[in-house]
Amino acid sequence: MILLDIKKLMNFNEEGILDSNNGSRLKSANKEAGTRCMHGVVDDHSPYASVNIYNDEAAECVTQHLIDTNQHYGSYGLGIKRVLSDNGSSYKSKKFAAACTIP
Repeated sequence: MILLDIKKLMNFNEEGILDSNNGSRLKSANKEAGTRCMHGVVDDHSPYASVNIYNDEAAECVTQHLIDTNQHYGSYGLGIKRVLSDNGSSYKSKKFAAACTIP
């Protein structure tokens, strides 16, 4: 069984500068830099874990992440029997459900 999850991360246009006296940000030009999503997978039977970065958390991205993970496992002669997620909207999509039935 594998566990899939997503974490949204901010992009940075330029590095910020923190005030060493109070920790407040002196410069913040990254508000409009957008976000990327880190798609992670953890295997409950082995020490295997991996992370891929995609542009968003849409059904296409979570489906591609599952397909990539399945191919990676297959390269070692392993298969995925069950998938566990947090039931976010992208994991409830028909496209993802179809990918879960691929042998």
